Formats: sequence, C-alpha cells, structure tokens
Amino acid sequence: MYRLNEARLDCHDPGMERQGAAFDAAQDALEAALGDMFARAGRELAGLPDDAREAKALRSLANHREGLTVFVERPRTPMDNNLAERLLRGPVVGRRLSFGSDSEAGAKLAALMYSTVATPKLNRIDVPR
Repeated sequence: MYRLNEARLDCHDPGMERQGAAFDAAQDALEAALGDMFARAGRELAGLPDDAREAKALRSLANHREGLTVFVERPRTPMDNNLAERLLRGPVVGRRLSFGSDSEAGAKLAALMYSTVATPKLNRIDVPR
C-alpha cells in the first residue's frame, strides 16, 4: 500500500483541480489493492471462530475501514502518523529521564520548550546549538 500510495503521490499536483491520467491510473491501482485487502480480511474473518486471536484485529480493520482509508480521497492526508510518533519520542524520553514534571507550570514550560525546538526543526531551519 505504501508503494502504491507513493507512486500516486508522485503524480499528484495539488495545484490542479483535475489530476492527470497517470494519477488516475495510480489512484485506481491503490483503490483496487485496498479493496482486495479488505475483501481478503473479510474472507479470513469469516473462516475464524469469534474467539480467535486474529479475529479481533480483522474485526477492527473492518470496523475502521472509513478512517483507515481517508488518505485515498485526500492525497495530502498521510497514511499513518509515524511522523507525529517520532516527533513525540524525544519529549517522552526526556520526561522519563528527568522523572516527569512536578507541577502543572513545569509541564507547561516543558511543552513550550519542546515546541520551540521542534517547530524550526520541522520547517528544516538549522538552529545552532
């Protein structure tokens, strides 16, 4: 799915209201692959007992299909939140190493400092250390 989405995004021009034939073909390939994935998950789920370990994940996939496929109709929406998870890793590790914030004011200051450092980094601005 990631490969198909990447190929689709390579053809996407956000400035155009109507995308070109290459984007349409990549969009169709992505939609077909997603349809196949959900159909296969449905078939596998139908063949499993309700208490099977795999059944819970397959039911969740089926129940959250709409939310999991938002990126198909909205190309600017990322497929996952890996970037956000990676950005939160540093502050979480720092909080754990310093044994957390002792007060609400300390937590607000830490959030302000992390935001101040992360915003330029996200915008690829080199901040001297």
